[in-house]
Amino acid sequence: MDVKGDKSGIVTGSEDKDIKFWEFELVVDSDSGTKRLALVLTRTLKMSDEVMNVRFSLDQKFVAVSLLDNTVKIFYEDNLKFFLSLYGHKLPVMSMDFSSDSTLIVTASADKNIKIWGTDFGDCHKSIFAHDDSITGVRFVQKTHYFFSCSKDKTIKYWDADTFDHIQTLNTHHAAVLSLAIPKNGNFIVSGSSDRSIRIFFRTDQQLFLEEEREKEMEALFETEELRERREEEEGVESGPATKKTMETIKSGERLIEAILLANQETKKMEEYKEELQDAESEEKEAKKRKLSGDDDDMMDFEGGEKVSDDEELKKPLVAAPMVDPFLMGLSPSDYLLKQLKMVKMSELEESLRVLPFAVALEFLKYLEKWVAQGASIELVCRCLFYIIQLYHNQIRTHPSAINVIDSLKFNVHRRLQEVKDIIGTNRAALQFHKRKITSTTTHNFFADQFEKLQEKKATQEKGVAFFRS
Repeated sequence: MDVKGDKSGIVTGSEDKDIKFWEFELVVDSDSGTKRLALVLTRTLKMSDEVMNVRFSLDQKFVAVSLLDNTVKIFYEDNLKFFLSLYGHKLPVMSMDFSSDSTLIVTASADKNIKIWGTDFGDCHKSIFAHDDSITGVRFVQKTHYFFSCSKDKTIKYWDADTFDHIQTLNTHHAAVLSLAIPKNGNFIVSGSSDRSIRIFFRTDQQLFLEEEREKEMEALFETEELRERREEEEGVESGPATKKTMETIKSGERLIEAILLANQETKKMEEYKEELQDAESEEKEAKKRKLSGDDDDMMDFEGGEKVSDDEELKKPLVAAPMVDPFLMGLSPSDYLLKQLKMVKMSELEESLRVLPFAVALEFLKYLEKWVAQGASIELVCRCLFYIIQLYHNQIRTHPSAINVIDSLKFNVHRRLQEVKDIIGTNRAALQFHKRKITSTTTHNFFADQFEKLQEKKATQEKGVAFFRS
Protein backbone atom coordinates (compact mmCIF):
# COMPACT_ATOMS: atom_id res chain seq x y z
CA MET A 1 0.00 0.00 0.00
CA ASP A 2 1.13 3.57 -0.66
CA VAL A 3 -0.38 7.04 -0.19
CA LYS A 4 -0.55 9.58 -3.03
CA GLY A 5 1.75 12.59 -2.91
CA ASP A 6 -1.18 14.98 -2.48
CA LYS A 7 -2.76 12.72 0.22
CA SER A 8 -5.98 12.43 -1.77
CA GLY A 9 -5.97 8.63 -1.94
CA ILE A 10 -4.06 5.38 -1.74
CA VAL A 11 -3.10 2.42 -3.94
CA THR A 12 -3.15 -1.22 -2.81
CA GLY A 13 -1.79 -4.46 -4.27
CA SER A 14 -2.68 -8.04 -3.43
CA GLU A 15 -2.06 -11.72 -4.14
CA ASP A 16 -5.24 -11.63 -6.26
CA LYS A 17 -3.10 -9.91 -8.96
CA ASP A 18 -5.12 -6.67 -8.75
CA ILE A 19 -3.97 -3.09 -8.19
CA LYS A 20 -6.78 -0.97 -6.73
CA PHE A 21 -6.84 2.83 -6.56
CA TRP A 22 -8.87 4.46 -3.79
CA GLU A 23 -9.88 8.06 -3.07
CA PHE A 24 -10.62 9.64 0.32
CA GLU A 25 -14.17 10.98 0.58
CA LEU A 26 -16.41 12.31 3.32
CA VAL A 27 -19.61 10.24 3.51
CA VAL A 28 -22.63 10.57 5.78
CA ASP A 29 -23.01 7.77 8.29
CA SER A 30 -26.53 6.33 7.96
CA ASP A 31 -26.74 5.50 11.67
CA SER A 32 -25.42 8.65 13.34
CA GLY A 33 -25.95 11.13 10.50
CA THR A 34 -22.42 12.51 10.93
CA LYS A 35 -19.77 12.71 8.27
CA ARG A 36 -16.82 10.34 8.35
CA LEU A 37 -13.80 9.68 6.15
CA ALA A 38 -14.13 6.69 3.83
CA LEU A 39 -12.30 5.07 0.91
CA VAL A 40 -13.99 4.87 -2.49
CA LEU A 41 -12.67 2.50 -5.18
CA THR A 42 -12.03 4.42 -8.40
CA ARG A 43 -9.89 2.17 -10.66
CA THR A 44 -8.55 -1.39 -10.88
CA LEU A 45 -5.49 -2.58 -12.79
CA LYS A 46 -5.06 -6.30 -13.58
CA MET A 47 -1.52 -7.73 -13.32
CA SER A 48 0.03 -10.96 -14.65
CA ASP A 49 1.32 -12.17 -11.27
CA GLU A 50 0.94 -11.67 -7.52
CA VAL A 51 1.72 -8.14 -6.36
CA MET A 52 4.52 -7.71 -3.80
CA ASN A 53 4.73 -3.92 -3.51
CA VAL A 54 3.33 -0.69 -5.03
CA ARG A 55 4.76 2.81 -4.95
CA PHE A 56 3.74 6.28 -6.23
CA SER A 57 6.29 8.80 -7.44
CA LEU A 58 6.17 12.02 -5.42
CA ASP A 59 4.92 14.06 -8.39
CA GLN A 60 2.22 11.39 -9.03
CA LYS A 61 3.49 10.90 -12.56
CA PHE A 62 4.31 7.18 -12.14
CA VAL A 63 3.16 4.19 -10.15
CA ALA A 64 5.56 1.25 -9.80
CA VAL A 65 4.49 -2.34 -9.15
CA SER A 66 6.76 -5.21 -8.10
CA LEU A 67 5.56 -8.72 -8.93
CA LEU A 68 6.31 -12.24 -7.75
CA ASP A 69 8.10 -12.94 -11.07
CA ASN A 70 11.02 -10.70 -9.85
CA THR A 71 10.14 -7.81 -12.21
CA VAL A 72 9.06 -4.22 -11.59
CA LYS A 73 6.57 -2.58 -13.93
CA ILE A 74 6.06 1.19 -14.12
CA PHE A 75 2.79 2.76 -15.34
CA TYR A 76 1.63 6.32 -15.94
CA GLU A 77 -0.59 7.22 -13.00
CA ASP A 78 -3.15 9.29 -14.91
CA ASN A 79 -4.14 6.75 -17.60
CA LEU A 80 -2.44 3.56 -16.27
CA LYS A 81 -0.62 3.02 -19.57
CA PHE A 82 2.46 0.79 -19.39
CA PHE A 83 5.77 2.71 -19.41
CA LEU A 84 8.74 0.54 -18.35
CA SER A 85 9.63 -2.93 -17.14
CA LEU A 86 12.71 -3.45 -14.95
CA TYR A 87 14.46 -6.83 -15.07
CA GLY A 88 17.51 -8.06 -13.16
CA HIS A 89 16.66 -9.24 -9.66
CA LYS A 90 16.93 -12.94 -8.87
CA LEU A 91 14.22 -12.86 -6.19
CA PRO A 92 11.08 -10.70 -5.75
CA VAL A 93 11.46 -7.00 -5.02
CA MET A 94 10.34 -6.35 -1.44
CA SER A 95 10.53 -2.55 -1.47
CA MET A 96 11.19 0.37 -3.83
CA ASP A 97 11.08 4.14 -3.91
CA PHE A 98 11.27 7.05 -6.37
CA SER A 99 13.56 10.03 -5.86
CA SER A 100 11.73 13.31 -5.31
CA ASP A 101 12.64 14.51 -8.84
CA SER A 102 11.37 11.17 -10.29
CA THR A 103 14.63 10.63 -12.23
CA LEU A 104 15.67 7.57 -10.20
CA ILE A 105 13.97 4.53 -8.75
CA VAL A 106 15.74 2.25 -6.29
CA THR A 107 14.60 -1.36 -5.82
CA ALA A 108 15.48 -3.69 -2.92
CA SER A 109 15.07 -7.43 -3.21
CA ALA A 110 15.16 -10.64 -1.21
CA ASP A 111 18.31 -11.50 -3.22
CA LYS A 112 20.19 -9.02 -0.92
CA ASN A 113 20.82 -6.63 -3.81
CA ILE A 114 19.83 -3.01 -4.35
CA LYS A 115 19.52 -1.74 -7.92
CA ILE A 116 19.43 1.92 -8.94
CA TRP A 117 17.53 2.62 -12.19
CA GLY A 118 16.97 5.65 -14.37
CA THR A 119 13.31 6.36 -15.12
CA ASP A 120 14.06 7.81 -18.57
CA PHE A 121 14.95 4.51 -20.27
CA GLY A 122 14.81 1.95 -17.45
CA ASP A 123 18.61 1.48 -17.50
CA CYS A 124 20.31 0.04 -14.40
CA HIS A 125 22.84 2.58 -13.13
CA LYS A 126 24.26 0.28 -10.44
CA SER A 127 23.67 -3.06 -8.75
CA ILE A 128 24.91 -3.18 -5.15
CA PHE A 129 25.26 -6.26 -2.93
CA ALA A 130 23.97 -4.29 0.03
CA HIS A 131 23.09 -6.61 2.94
CA ASP A 132 23.79 -10.07 4.32
CA ASP A 133 20.09 -11.03 4.33
CA SER A 134 16.83 -10.13 2.58
CA ILE A 135 16.26 -6.37 2.22
CA THR A 136 12.89 -5.33 3.65
CA GLY A 137 12.73 -1.59 2.98
CA VAL A 138 14.29 1.29 1.07
CA ARG A 139 13.47 5.02 1.19
CA PHE A 140 14.89 8.16 -0.44
CA VAL A 141 15.56 11.36 1.51
CA GLN A 142 13.41 14.01 -0.21
CA LYS A 143 15.11 16.59 -2.46
CA THR A 144 18.30 14.47 -2.50
CA HIS A 145 19.59 11.28 -4.09
CA TYR A 146 20.52 9.82 -0.70
CA PHE A 147 18.57 6.80 0.50
CA PHE A 148 18.34 4.35 3.42
CA SER A 149 17.85 0.58 3.31
CA CYS A 150 16.92 -1.87 6.06
CA SER A 151 17.27 -5.63 6.18
CA LYS A 152 16.74 -8.84 8.10
CA ASP A 153 20.46 -8.72 8.96
CA LYS A 154 19.48 -6.20 11.73
CA THR A 155 21.14 -3.21 10.03
CA ILE A 156 20.11 0.08 8.42
CA LYS A 157 22.46 1.46 5.76
CA TYR A 158 22.83 4.92 4.28
CA TRP A 159 23.73 5.27 0.57
CA ASP A 160 24.46 7.84 -2.13
CA ALA A 161 22.62 6.99 -5.38
CA ASP A 162 24.83 9.29 -7.48
CA THR A 163 28.27 8.01 -6.42
CA PHE A 164 27.00 4.58 -5.22
CA ASP A 165 28.94 5.04 -1.97
CA HIS A 166 28.00 3.28 1.26
CA ILE A 167 28.01 6.17 3.72
CA GLN A 168 27.05 4.74 7.11
CA THR A 169 25.70 1.64 8.89
CA LEU A 170 23.31 1.75 11.86
CA ASN A 171 23.23 -1.54 13.75
CA THR A 172 21.37 -0.85 16.99
CA HIS A 173 18.48 -3.30 16.41
CA HIS A 174 18.65 -6.82 17.83
CA ALA A 175 16.46 -8.52 15.21
CA ALA A 176 15.29 -8.06 11.63
CA VAL A 177 14.45 -4.45 10.67
CA LEU A 178 11.09 -4.63 8.87
CA SER A 179 10.09 -1.03 8.07
CA LEU A 180 11.54 2.41 7.53
CA ALA A 181 10.07 5.93 7.32
CA ILE A 182 11.63 9.34 6.63
CA PRO A 183 9.90 12.75 7.02
CA LYS A 184 9.95 15.47 4.37
CA ASN A 185 12.77 17.45 5.99
CA GLY A 186 14.92 14.33 6.36
CA ASN A 187 16.07 15.33 9.86
CA PHE A 188 15.41 11.88 11.31
CA ILE A 189 14.43 8.35 10.33
CA VAL A 190 12.11 5.91 12.09
CA SER A 191 12.63 2.15 11.97
CA GLY A 192 10.51 -0.75 13.19
CA SER A 193 11.96 -4.14 14.04
CA SER A 194 10.85 -7.62 15.03
CA ASP A 195 12.71 -7.04 18.32
CA ARG A 196 9.48 -5.16 19.29
CA SER A 197 11.12 -1.75 19.21
CA ILE A 198 10.70 1.44 17.20
CA ARG A 199 13.85 3.50 17.00
CA ILE A 200 14.32 7.12 15.92
CA PHE A 201 17.68 8.25 14.52
CA PHE A 202 18.29 12.02 14.38
CA ARG A 203 20.63 13.71 11.92
CA THR A 204 23.47 15.59 13.60
CA ASP A 205 25.81 18.39 12.49
CA GLN A 206 28.86 16.20 13.04
CA GLN A 207 30.91 15.66 9.89
CA LEU A 208 31.17 12.10 8.60
CA PHE A 209 34.21 10.79 6.70
CA LEU A 210 33.84 7.74 4.50
CA GLU A 211 37.41 6.52 5.16
CA GLU A 212 36.80 6.52 8.91
CA GLU A 213 33.56 4.57 8.46
CA ARG A 214 35.35 1.96 6.35
CA GLU A 215 38.08 1.66 9.02
CA LYS A 216 35.42 1.11 11.70
CA GLU A 217 33.82 -1.61 9.59
CA MET A 218 37.20 -3.29 9.10
CA GLU A 219 37.89 -3.19 12.85
CA ALA A 220 34.46 -4.65 13.59
CA LEU A 221 35.03 -7.39 11.01
CA PHE A 222 38.43 -8.17 12.50
CA GLU A 223 36.96 -8.41 16.03
CA THR A 224 34.16 -10.67 14.77
CA GLU A 225 36.68 -12.98 13.10
CA GLU A 226 38.73 -13.12 16.28
CA LEU A 227 35.68 -14.01 18.38
CA ARG A 228 34.65 -16.70 15.92
CA GLU A 229 38.14 -18.24 15.88
CA ARG A 230 38.30 -18.12 19.69
CA ARG A 231 34.89 -19.80 19.95
CA GLU A 232 35.97 -22.51 17.51
CA GLU A 233 39.14 -23.13 19.53
CA GLU A 234 37.09 -23.48 22.73
CA GLU A 235 34.67 -25.86 21.04
CA GLY A 236 37.55 -27.89 19.59
CA VAL A 237 36.79 -27.17 15.93
CA GLU A 238 39.82 -28.24 13.91
CA SER A 239 38.71 -27.23 10.41
CA GLY A 240 39.40 -23.75 9.08
CA PRO A 241 41.60 -21.77 6.71
CA ALA A 242 45.29 -22.65 6.53
CA THR A 243 46.26 -19.06 7.39
CA LYS A 244 45.05 -16.69 10.09
CA LYS A 245 44.15 -13.03 9.84
CA THR A 246 46.85 -10.84 11.34
CA MET A 247 47.70 -7.15 11.24
CA GLU A 248 50.22 -7.95 8.49
CA THR A 249 47.59 -9.55 6.26
CA ILE A 250 45.22 -6.63 6.86
CA LYS A 251 47.95 -4.12 5.99
CA SER A 252 48.84 -6.13 2.88
CA GLY A 253 45.18 -6.13 1.86
CA GLU A 254 44.89 -2.38 2.43
CA ARG A 255 48.03 -1.75 0.34
CA LEU A 256 46.51 -3.89 -2.40
CA ILE A 257 43.27 -1.86 -2.24
CA GLU A 258 45.24 1.40 -2.52
CA ALA A 259 47.16 0.01 -5.51
CA ILE A 260 43.91 -1.03 -7.26
CA LEU A 261 42.31 2.38 -6.68
CA LEU A 262 45.48 4.18 -7.87
CA ALA A 263 45.66 1.98 -10.99
CA ASN A 264 41.98 2.69 -11.73
CA GLN A 265 42.50 6.41 -11.28
CA GLU A 266 45.51 6.49 -13.63
CA THR A 267 43.77 4.27 -16.21
CA LYS A 268 40.72 6.54 -16.21
CA LYS A 269 42.96 9.60 -16.53
CA MET A 270 44.73 8.12 -19.57
CA GLU A 271 41.43 7.11 -21.20
CA GLU A 272 40.10 10.66 -20.80
CA TYR A 273 43.35 12.03 -22.24
CA LYS A 274 43.11 9.74 -25.29
CA GLU A 275 39.48 10.80 -25.89
CA GLU A 276 40.43 14.49 -25.67
CA LEU A 277 43.39 13.90 -27.99
CA GLN A 278 41.19 12.15 -30.57
CA ASP A 279 38.69 15.00 -30.44
CA ALA A 280 41.46 17.57 -30.84
CA GLU A 281 42.99 15.67 -33.79
CA SER A 282 39.63 15.44 -35.53
CA GLU A 283 39.06 19.18 -34.98
CA GLU A 284 42.54 19.93 -36.37
CA LYS A 285 41.85 17.83 -39.47
CA GLU A 286 38.60 19.69 -40.03
CA ALA A 287 40.41 23.02 -39.64
CA LYS A 288 43.06 21.98 -42.18
CA LYS A 289 40.38 20.91 -44.64
CA ARG A 290 38.65 24.26 -44.30
CA LYS A 291 41.98 26.05 -44.73
CA LEU A 292 42.82 24.10 -47.89
CA SER A 293 39.38 24.75 -49.30
CA GLY A 294 39.93 28.49 -48.88
CA ASP A 295 37.29 29.06 -46.18
CA ASP A 296 39.85 30.36 -43.71
CA ASP A 297 42.01 32.46 -46.07
CA ASP A 298 41.16 35.57 -44.14
CA MET A 299 41.73 33.99 -40.71
CA MET A 300 45.02 34.35 -38.85
CA ASP A 301 46.23 32.64 -35.68
CA PHE A 302 47.41 35.02 -33.05
CA GLU A 303 49.01 34.44 -29.69
CA GLY A 304 49.62 37.50 -27.54
CA GLY A 305 48.89 39.73 -30.53
CA GLU A 306 51.54 38.10 -32.75
CA LYS A 307 50.99 35.62 -35.56
CA VAL A 308 51.93 32.02 -34.74
CA SER A 309 54.03 30.26 -37.39
CA ASP A 310 53.23 26.82 -38.80
CA ASP A 311 56.37 25.35 -37.17
CA GLU A 312 55.29 26.62 -33.77
CA GLU A 313 51.84 25.14 -34.32
CA LEU A 314 53.34 21.73 -35.07
CA LYS A 315 55.53 21.85 -31.93
CA LYS A 316 52.63 22.84 -29.71
CA PRO A 317 50.80 19.72 -28.35
CA LEU A 318 47.09 19.48 -29.13
CA VAL A 319 46.20 18.40 -25.57
CA ALA A 320 48.48 18.59 -22.53
CA ALA A 321 49.43 15.10 -21.32
CA PRO A 322 48.26 14.33 -17.77
CA MET A 323 50.76 14.21 -14.93
CA VAL A 324 51.73 10.63 -14.09
CA ASP A 325 51.48 9.75 -10.40
CA PRO A 326 55.03 9.34 -9.00
CA PHE A 327 53.89 6.31 -6.96
CA LEU A 328 53.73 4.34 -10.22
CA MET A 329 57.55 4.57 -10.43
CA GLY A 330 57.45 4.83 -14.23
CA LEU A 331 55.35 1.68 -14.62
CA SER A 332 51.98 1.33 -16.31
CA PRO A 333 49.00 1.06 -13.90
CA SER A 334 48.63 -2.66 -14.66
CA ASP A 335 52.34 -3.41 -14.16
CA TYR A 336 52.42 -1.36 -10.94
CA LEU A 337 49.48 -3.33 -9.51
CA LEU A 338 51.10 -6.64 -10.49
CA LYS A 339 54.33 -5.57 -8.77
CA GLN A 340 52.40 -4.74 -5.58
CA LEU A 341 50.64 -8.11 -5.78
CA LYS A 342 53.98 -9.94 -6.05
CA MET A 343 55.17 -8.14 -2.90
CA VAL A 344 52.48 -9.90 -0.84
CA LYS A 345 53.88 -13.02 0.84
CA MET A 346 52.45 -16.22 -0.58
CA SER A 347 51.57 -17.41 2.93
CA GLU A 348 49.50 -14.22 3.48
CA LEU A 349 47.96 -13.96 0.00
CA GLU A 350 44.54 -15.49 0.69
CA GLU A 351 43.93 -13.56 3.92
CA SER A 352 45.05 -10.34 2.19
CA LEU A 353 42.52 -10.95 -0.60
CA ARG A 354 39.77 -11.44 1.99
CA VAL A 355 40.22 -7.78 2.97
CA LEU A 356 39.08 -6.59 -0.48
CA PRO A 357 35.47 -5.32 -0.56
CA PHE A 358 33.32 -6.76 -3.34
CA ALA A 359 33.39 -3.54 -5.40
CA VAL A 360 37.21 -3.49 -5.31
CA ALA A 361 37.36 -7.25 -5.97
CA LEU A 362 35.32 -6.65 -9.15
CA GLU A 363 37.90 -4.11 -10.36
CA PHE A 364 40.67 -6.55 -9.41
CA LEU A 365 38.98 -9.23 -11.56
CA LYS A 366 39.34 -6.97 -14.60
CA TYR A 367 43.10 -6.71 -14.03
CA LEU A 368 43.31 -10.48 -13.55
CA GLU A 369 41.54 -10.87 -16.90
CA LYS A 370 44.13 -8.58 -18.53
CA TRP A 371 47.08 -10.45 -16.98
CA VAL A 372 45.69 -13.83 -18.02
CA ALA A 373 45.30 -12.57 -21.60
CA GLN A 374 48.94 -11.37 -21.51
CA GLY A 375 50.21 -14.56 -19.85
CA ALA A 376 51.86 -12.55 -17.04
CA SER A 377 52.73 -14.47 -13.81
CA ILE A 378 50.06 -16.99 -14.67
CA GLU A 379 50.47 -19.16 -11.55
CA LEU A 380 50.11 -16.22 -9.13
CA VAL A 381 47.27 -14.70 -11.16
CA CYS A 382 45.31 -17.98 -11.29
CA ARG A 383 45.72 -18.50 -7.56
CA CYS A 384 44.25 -15.03 -6.91
CA LEU A 385 41.50 -15.60 -9.48
CA PHE A 386 40.33 -18.93 -8.05
CA TYR A 387 40.28 -17.59 -4.50
CA ILE A 388 38.35 -14.42 -5.44
CA ILE A 389 35.74 -16.52 -7.29
CA GLN A 390 35.44 -18.88 -4.32
CA LEU A 391 35.14 -15.96 -1.88
CA TYR A 392 32.52 -13.94 -3.83
CA HIS A 393 30.81 -16.72 -5.77
CA ASN A 394 27.21 -15.71 -4.95
CA GLN A 395 27.75 -12.00 -5.69
CA ILE A 396 29.60 -12.69 -8.94
CA ARG A 397 26.78 -14.91 -10.21
CA THR A 398 24.28 -12.04 -9.95
CA HIS A 399 26.49 -9.19 -11.21
CA PRO A 400 26.22 -8.49 -14.98
CA SER A 401 29.70 -6.97 -15.49
CA ALA A 402 31.34 -9.75 -13.47
CA ILE A 403 29.66 -12.40 -15.62
CA ASN A 404 31.18 -10.84 -18.77
CA VAL A 405 34.65 -10.89 -17.19
CA ILE A 406 34.21 -14.53 -16.09
CA ASP A 407 33.17 -15.54 -19.63
CA SER A 408 36.38 -14.02 -21.00
CA LEU A 409 38.47 -15.67 -18.28
CA LYS A 410 36.85 -19.05 -18.89
CA PHE A 411 38.47 -19.24 -22.33
CA ASN A 412 41.82 -17.60 -21.58
CA VAL A 413 42.57 -19.40 -18.30
CA HIS A 414 42.19 -22.85 -19.88
CA ARG A 415 44.46 -21.80 -22.74
CA ARG A 416 47.17 -20.32 -20.50
CA LEU A 417 47.14 -23.25 -18.07
CA GLN A 418 47.44 -25.64 -21.00
CA GLU A 419 50.50 -23.70 -22.17
CA VAL A 420 52.10 -23.97 -18.71
CA LYS A 421 51.22 -27.66 -18.61
CA ASP A 422 52.86 -28.16 -22.01
CA ILE A 423 56.04 -26.38 -20.87
CA ILE A 424 56.24 -28.50 -17.71
CA GLY A 425 55.65 -31.66 -19.74
CA THR A 426 58.36 -30.70 -22.24
CA ASN A 427 60.89 -29.96 -19.47
CA ARG A 428 60.06 -33.19 -17.69
CA ALA A 429 60.49 -35.20 -20.90
CA ALA A 430 63.85 -33.47 -21.54
CA LEU A 431 65.09 -34.30 -18.03
CA GLN A 432 64.05 -37.91 -18.39
CA PHE A 433 65.83 -38.09 -21.76
CA HIS A 434 69.08 -36.75 -20.25
CA LYS A 435 68.78 -39.17 -17.33
CA ARG A 436 68.46 -42.14 -19.71
CA LYS A 437 71.39 -40.87 -21.80
CA ILE A 438 73.68 -40.47 -18.79
CA THR A 439 72.65 -43.83 -17.35
CA SER A 440 73.34 -45.61 -20.65
CA THR A 441 76.86 -44.14 -20.98
CA THR A 442 78.02 -44.90 -17.42
CA THR A 443 78.44 -48.15 -15.46
CA HIS A 444 77.15 -46.60 -12.25
CA ASN A 445 73.64 -45.60 -11.40
CA PHE A 446 72.55 -42.04 -12.01
CA PHE A 447 74.17 -39.83 -9.37
CA ALA A 448 75.23 -42.92 -7.42
CA ASP A 449 78.52 -41.32 -6.42
CA GLN A 450 76.70 -38.33 -4.97
CA PHE A 451 74.44 -40.65 -3.00
CA GLU A 452 77.46 -42.53 -1.58
CA LYS A 453 79.12 -39.25 -0.55
CA LEU A 454 75.92 -38.16 1.19
CA GLN A 455 75.79 -41.46 3.12
CA GLU A 456 79.43 -41.09 4.19
CA LYS A 457 78.77 -37.52 5.35
CA LYS A 458 75.80 -38.64 7.45
CA ALA A 459 77.85 -41.46 9.03
CA THR A 460 80.64 -39.00 9.91
CA GLN A 461 78.17 -36.58 11.51
CA GLU A 462 76.62 -39.38 13.59
CA LYS A 463 80.07 -40.43 14.89
CA GLY A 464 80.87 -36.84 15.87
CA VAL A 465 77.58 -36.50 17.75
CA ALA A 466 78.16 -39.81 19.58
CA PHE A 467 81.67 -38.69 20.59
CA PHE A 468 80.38 -35.37 21.89
CA ARG A 469 77.65 -37.04 23.96
CA SER A 470 80.07 -39.44 25.56
